[in-house]
Amino acid sequence: GIDGCRPDALTFASTPNIDVLIANSTYSLDAMNGGITWSGPGWSNLLCGVREDKHGVTNNFFFGANYTDYPHFFNRIEEYDPSMVTASFTTWWPLDLIILDLVDVKYALEYSLGGDAIVSDSLVGYLGSGDPDVIFMYFGDVDAAGHAYGFDPNVPEYISALETTDDHIGKLLSAIDNRSNIVNENWLIIVSTDHGGVGLGHGGTSFVEENIFVIVSGDAVPNQVIIRDSVFDPDSGFFVDDFSNTPRQVDVMPTILEFLCVPIQPSWGLEGTSLLTPCLVVGVEEPGVSDKLLMVYPNPGSGSFYVKMNLDGESMLTLTDGMGRGFPINYNISDEGFEIQAGNLPNGVYTLLINGNERMLRKNIIVLR
Repeated sequence: GIDGCRPDALTFASTPNIDVLIANSTYSLDAMNGGITWSGPGWSNLLCGVREDKHGVTNNFFFGANYTDYPHFFNRIEEYDPSMVTASFTTWWPLDLIILDLVDVKYALEYSLGGDAIVSDSLVGYLGSGDPDVIFMYFGDVDAAGHAYGFDPNVPEYISALETTDDHIGKLLSAIDNRSNIVNENWLIIVSTDHGGVGLGHGGTSFVEENIFVIVSGDAVPNQVIIRDSVFDPDSGFFVDDFSNTPRQVDVMPTILEFLCVPIQPSWGLEGTSLLTPCLVVGVEEPGVSDKLLMVYPNPGSGSFYVKMNLDGESMLTLTDGMGRGFPINYNISDEGFEIQAGNLPNGVYTLLINGNERMLRKNIIVLR
C-alpha cells in the first residue's frame, strides 16, 4: 500500500517497477475510494473489506472501530488455515497496533523515522530467508510529502517521494525473483492507496481526493485495464464520466481471499467483489483433512503423479491452476489408485480436486522439471 498516492502522479512520475506490475495486471487508474478520504477509514476499507458503516472508522482517531466483527483479512486467512504464514511490514503505527490482530511475522517503524526504507529493506531480507504466504507492506512517505509540499503531480517533492517508493518496490520484486523456490511459487501482487489529495491535505469529497488506483498483478492474471464509462446526462445535455464499474477499496480483500482459495462466508458481510476469477475450491475439506484421505507422490514431480485416495463411490477429477483454469487430465487406473500424466504441463503449482459423492478433496501438486 502507498499512502496518499494520486493516480495521475503514477502517470507523471518515473516508476519503472510499478510499470512492470501494470504491464502484467488487471488495473484501474479510475478506481474510487468509495468512502471517507482519511487514512483510518481508507486502510480499514482496504484491509477489512467493508466501509465505515460497518468497521466504524470515520477519521484517524479510530473511535468506534469494530474490528471484532470486521477484522483485518489476515484473521480470515489464519482462522481458515493456521499453517499459512502472514507477515506485516508497516510504517504507520495504527496499522500495526490497532487494525492488525492475528499475524505470524511483523515489523513496524514510523515513516517519520525513516521507516519506509528501513522496513522495506527488512522485508527484502525476510523474502530471502522466510517462507511467507501473505504479506502486507505499507509505505507512508508519499503521503508525508503531500502534506509537506502538496498533493499534485506538478510538485517535485511529491513526485520524488513516489519515485523513491518505486525504488523500494523494485528491491522487493528482485527479492521475490531471487527466492530459491520461485519456480514453484505463484505470486499475486496488489498495489493500491487509501486516498488522493489536494493542496496540503485530504478528507474532502473532490475527485482528486476520492480517485485512487488498484493494480492486481500476477502471471495468471488477465491483462486488462478497467476504465470509466461515459454516459449521456439528459439534464445537462452532455456526456459525463461514470465510475460505477471501476474498482473500490473494498474489492481488494475479496480479491486476496479468492486468490488464496479462502472460502468467503456471507456472515462476514464483505461489501466488495473480487477482481479475479472465482476460486474453484470453495467448500473443500478443511486444511489437514485431505492429507488423511488423499496422497499424491512424488510431489514435486516431473511428469507422472501417483494418487491414492479413500473415497467411496464415483469421483470426478479436476486439475486447475492458480486462476482456477482447468486442464485436461490423462490418467491410468490401477488397484493401487491411479496415475496422472502431467508431462505436457508447464512448471508451476496446480490444484487437484476430487469431487466425491459426499465430499470434495484437494491437493496442491507441483510440476517441476
